[in-house]
Amino acid sequence: MANEPTHEEPSFLEAPWLCRQVETHLNHDSFRHSSRKRFHHWAWNKIHLEMHKPEQRLFSTWAVYKFLARYHWLHHRYQNKNFNGVFPLADYVLGTSARANTADLQLMQQIGIAPPWSGR
Repeated sequence: MANEPTHEEPSFLEAPWLCRQVETHLNHDSFRHSSRKRFHHWAWNKIHLEMHKPEQRLFSTWAVYKFLARYHWLHHRYQNKNFNGVFPLADYVLGTSARANTADLQLMQQIGIAPPWSGR
């Protein structure tokens, strides 16, 4: 009886349709993830470049851009603050967000990124 074949449950690798499903799912998620990473990298480089070397790109007048530019500018002024230029809420939650004081607002006004309410 030692030479009799043993009966084992088939593994999922023996089910070609399941392998294709898993492979398709993994490839789809991987593609989406790498696409998001590429877009984020491209977008942040465009935004960051506009912050340091203004060329009046299409988005440079948008309110969201102005907010991110102010936030990033404060990071350079207070280097231990405002680390997360893409998701500023994280700095707020972690206690690393900086708020602009009167002198900061005046400097922001000079370089054209002051918030709309600061000129009142």
